[in-house]
Amino acid sequence: MRKTAALLVATVVAATTLSACGGDSDYCAAVKKDQSTLETFAKKRTNDDFAKYRRTTRSLAALAPAEAKKDWTALTTALSGVLDAQKAVGLKLEDVSVSSVAELPVEQSESLNNAYDQFNKTVAKHGKRVEANVKSECSVEL
Repeated sequence: MRKTAALLVATVVAATTLSACGGDSDYCAAVKKDQSTLETFAKKRTNDDFAKYRRTTRSLAALAPAEAKKDWTALTTALSGVLDAQKAVGLKLEDVSVSSVAELPVEQSESLNNAYDQFNKTVAKHGKRVEANVKSECSVEL
């Protein structure tokens, strides 16, 4: 009888442990669902694409484990900065060129430049951390 009880307990423990490993967390499921968006991050430079990236990073920030939450939030903030700067100067991201920026008043072109610089710095710093996190947490390489 003891042998049967011990075997039953071992089976229940093993099944519980295995079932816990089998499913993705909500965070990892979202990363995998949005993987193609994440892999094209900042490669397409349009207002619509940046807005999509911002929605994705905001959603992932809400689901991310504590160690990755600030990195996702920083990316969301940087994307918002670019979109807000574009809106403030009346240019869509896809319409930005050397000549269109040259036509802007100095304050506006500087504001736009600052938003781009901040975005690039944020992606360089926090983007690498996000990539490392999704690789270790979710086994996804971006």
